[in-house]
Amino acid sequence: IPPAASRNWCWRARRPLACWVKACPPMLTQALTVPKTTAMEEKYSLADLQMLAQDALTRAGVGLAASRIVARDVALSEVAKDQRGGVNGLLRDIRLLRYGRLDPEGAVEIDAPMPAVLRVSAGHGFAAVALAHALPRLVEAGLGQGLAVVHLSQSSDPAAMAGAMSDMAT
Repeated sequence: IPPAASRNWCWRARRPLACWVKACPPMLTQALTVPKTTAMEEKYSLADLQMLAQDALTRAGVGLAASRIVARDVALSEVAKDQRGGVNGLLRDIRLLRYGRLDPEGAVEIDAPMPAVLRVSAGHGFAAVALAHALPRLVEAGLGQGLAVVHLSQSSDPAAMAGAMSDMAT
């Protein structure tokens, strides 16, 4: 019996692993063999990412306008390499839609308790949609007061808020 550190020995079959693999049915052999990995990297354009995200959201039951806003945010977050807001965030949001914890048509309510403060309630909907609705009033308050603050509640994870940030930058 070879030493315990040997990786080429099958303890169950009491023989070398190569002999055991040869005796196995093809299905087990495929599961045991480790495929050689190649250094292949898929690259998608921003439009491709946005299209894929929008397609996934519309298939999950999100309306066209909301899916465009969220898909843009997902694509921009993925380009910025934000782990919470890119494709991982999209998968999380689709899962929350299926569980009923996220409303695809959440009613956005915007309240201004003070001139420079906006309180935005997404109605258990998408943060990107709520921020897109609040952005004109936010910019107006920022230009009028010199500073504006948003309090976002009852929404999905806003992550990088890439869509709103790019809209404010332009």
